[in-house]
Formats: sequence, C-alpha cells, structure tokens
Amino acid sequence: MSIVEIRVDASNALKGLEQLVRNAEDSSQIVAEVSREMAEYIVTRAKELVPVDTGILQESIHYEGDYPSFTFVANAMNKGEYYGVYVEYGTSMQSPQPYLEPAVKEGLKEHRAIMKDQIMRFIRGR
Repeated sequence: MSIVEIRVDASNALKGLEQLVRNAEDSSQIVAEVSREMAEYIVTRAKELVPVDTGILQESIHYEGDYPSFTFVANAMNKGEYYGVYVEYGTSMQSPQPYLEPAVKEGLKEHRAIMKDQIMRFIRGR
C-alpha cells in the first residue's frame, strides 16, 4: 500500500526571503499567503501533468497542512491498492510518468520569484 506524498517545508525553501522582512509585522502573513498560493499552484500543475485515464488519480491530488509545511498527496485506489506511486515512479513493466515531483519543483521555483516580489513591494510600500 503506497501513497505518493511529497512534503515541502516552505520555510526552508524561502529562508532568505523571510529575513528581508523580519522586522515587518505583516511579514509572516505575506509569507503564509504566498506559500498557500504556491501549494494551490502545485496541485493545479500536478493535475495538468498527470496522465488521465479515468480521472480518479487526477482528482485525488491535493495538499494537506499549512504554512510552513505542506504535504502533496495523490491517493487514488484501484482494487484496494494505491497506484499513484506506480504512475509517478514506474514499475518493472511501466515507465515512470512523473507528475507530482515536477509540479513541486516548478512551483517552488516560480513562487520564490513571486515571494521576493511581494516582499519587496511590502518593503517599498512602508
């Protein structure tokens, strides 16, 4: 029984950016809001990337948790077994068709830039 889960600790990924606004009282709110947007983006992107047959796996993709730690999950079942992991990483008879890891990597990269932009706007607006 295997579920595909990838845990992302946004506080580590965005460490330097939070320091830019450490004295700002709203900094944690900005970081948390943009981190939630990142999580939604990753779920949306994973749903775009996953191969679709019945749509069950696609619909099972979601995230759990909140800033600073998100877990991205694909927990579709077929015949009593979770199969998202086999799609993501492949088997001896099936090539991998990654959808969750690429979405996480892309989401982290995109949202670092957005986070930096939001923080700089906040600092300039004070």
